[in-house]
Amino acid sequence: MADRHTSKGVGAAGIGHLQAQLHQDHQPEKHHHPKDDSREKGAVSGSYILLEQERDEGTANTETPLNLANDQRSLYDMRQVAANRLGLKPEEYKVKLAAAKMIGGFVIRDKGSVELERGSVYGAVILMPQVARSAGWPRFFVSMMVRAYLFLIVNFFVQGGLLYMIAKEETVMDLFAGQMYLCDFGAYVKDCPGHSWCTGPAGTEISPPRMYSWAQWSTRVFVVQSLEAMFPDRLEEIHQKVDPGEYGLESYSCRWLCCFIFMMSVMSELFLNIRMLRLIWAVPNENEAWLELKPEDEEDTNWLDAAEVKVAGMSPAWKVVNIMVVFFPKMLLWKITAEAGVTFLMETASIEDIIVNSVALTFVLNIDEMFFELMSDAAKVMLECHSEMKFYDEDQEENLPEELIMEEHSIRQELSHWTIGDSLSLFPVKLVTVCILTLYFVGNYYIERCNYRGNFLWASKTMYLPDSVNFSVFSAFFSWFFPNPSLKEPFWTMPDAR
Repeated sequence: MADRHTSKGVGAAGIGHLQAQLHQDHQPEKHHHPKDDSREKGAVSGSYILLEQERDEGTANTETPLNLANDQRSLYDMRQVAANRLGLKPEEYKVKLAAAKMIGGFVIRDKGSVELERGSVYGAVILMPQVARSAGWPRFFVSMMVRAYLFLIVNFFVQGGLLYMIAKEETVMDLFAGQMYLCDFGAYVKDCPGHSWCTGPAGTEISPPRMYSWAQWSTRVFVVQSLEAMFPDRLEEIHQKVDPGEYGLESYSCRWLCCFIFMMSVMSELFLNIRMLRLIWAVPNENEAWLELKPEDEEDTNWLDAAEVKVAGMSPAWKVVNIMVVFFPKMLLWKITAEAGVTFLMETASIEDIIVNSVALTFVLNIDEMFFELMSDAAKVMLECHSEMKFYDEDQEENLPEELIMEEHSIRQELSHWTIGDSLSLFPVKLVTVCILTLYFVGNYYIERCNYRGNFLWASKTMYLPDSVNFSVFSAFFSWFFPNPSLKEPFWTMPDAR
């Protein structure tokens, strides 16, 4: 979801730019601003001495097109000189220069910027109080702030409620249905029977023709138990002719792959949480105006175009409020969603179901976007059009001479200048993070629900029924502090192989 909150093309041009787009064809031409020439002048002045030296030496290319203006002709001559010095054709030099500017632009922007989460209730609930404070708490902005907090509370109830129901299903209802944890039953069914790890939850050896999902296996076991109850004098005949099979996993590798896919699907939300924390941390620790009036030469007759919403500083008190009210609950919901999703996949036996379920729970993390669509148009426009806070100087791109750009971002980018930092950049941080979190949540499932039985395989722990269907919210969200109470007598233990 990191890419899902991008700007709609409005950016910092002003809130009213959305309306102004409708009248673009009727706007008068803007006057030429001296700043528009800064890039060409910086390039020309920075290399003019080189041009004069080459002309004195008689090596400069003086075949400049006559239809160019003076500044353009000087820029053309300068690039001819630079191309000659590097042993490049003019067109090759332009390609190298374009690549150098692109690399330099990314390097400069590596210093980063911070912005609110666009298209989300979480971004609105941070923005609206700061706008209201900056404007002196007018009724219009105060009402928008109150509604933003109301949407946040409802969003927490909906997301938390869904996750609570999923946890109750896994922790309470499945146990009353007699289901043990799947763990690694049937993980290496292709090598069965004949090995110690081939024993299933019924105590018999698993083989491909007699392995089933939980719904199928529980039905078959019910039939056998019903026949045993109806014909107690024919138990041996029933056991010979009616085989319930075993409960097991169809594909061990598919399970790992789907857990990895699920973790990728929730990673965007994790990075949005990290960006939110970075914004709260990075902005100045003092109350600054999040609204400002544009300069007179940039103002428009449209009132909305005259104002700009921007990210600015907030007091430590506001930072604490945003961390406690927005960041921590949002991070908790992400953690529970990731944990519940992995558990859900680990408890799915069939290949078809596990593939479908690999992205089934990600909708929970998108509910905040659904609520954002219910907010007022004013709130949506302000959030989508706010300006980010940049930690780099854009003027650096305009004033740097071209020969310095080529030196820094073209010549020094050759493979002969390879550094340790370049080697470290080969590792994709986000991909490695996905792998680590997948291992963490899958490992957590095994540790909490399974016992190790050798050969890197795990079997379900002894199962106990809950003492009631009541399930505490604290047990759902903080199970490590508030475990769900259960009976002392187990309803299932791992049987010895028969």
